[in-house]
Amino acid sequence: MLVDGKNVLLIKHTYTAGWMFPGGGVEVGDSALHTAKKELMEETGYRVLDRGQMLSVYHNLEASKRDHVALFVFKEFEQARQFSPNAEIAEMGWFPLDDLPQDTTDATRRRIGEYFGGIAIDERW
Repeated sequence: MLVDGKNVLLIKHTYTAGWMFPGGGVEVGDSALHTAKKELMEETGYRVLDRGQMLSVYHNLEASKRDHVALFVFKEFEQARQFSPNAEIAEMGWFPLDDLPQDTTDATRRRIGEYFGGIAIDERW
């Protein structure tokens, strides 16, 4: 999750509904942190400059019984290249916390509430 004050960066995939955080699967030999930074760059054009903070690790039962999501929060970054829609990512945008798109996924809204709203972290994605 990229955070700029009270704004959050979200993407919209071409193959699934709703606005969500950038991300992707961890390849063998890569760390979760490396993957988070790599996916942010690939999907949005933003290069992470800080180590970030891990918010939590979540069990994603919608994907499989073995899927887990590690969510990092990054506050230091730079735009390395302009975003351009592609075969995977249809849209990208910065949104104020109090004005998220109507079709922001429930899991994304929960994570934003956990980080910004002091809501207890749920182990389920």
